Amino acid sequence: MALALCQTNHSFRFLAASRKSNPVLREFSDVDWGGDLYDHKSIMAYIIFIGNNPISWRTRKQKVVARSCTDAEYKALATATLDIV
Repeated sequence: MALALCQTNHSFRFLAASRKSNPVLREFSDVDWGGDLYDHKSIMAYIIFIGNNPISWRTRKQKVVARSCTDAEYKALATATLDIV
């Protein structure tokens, strides 16, 4: 079994691999559209799994005001995808 530790932007990822397994990479994200009452910016959160193990997660306020709930969800998904790459 190989174990690696990578640091990216304040989040740590632990990767464990086995020759017998082929783990699946999954990503979940959610947004509270306009969640901040003062500046109406959305608050996003995401978590990334390899198999059943969480390897990266983040919660933060989006940098710009989203014009719709779909726009806010798309931006959260794009941010999480960039973290994977």
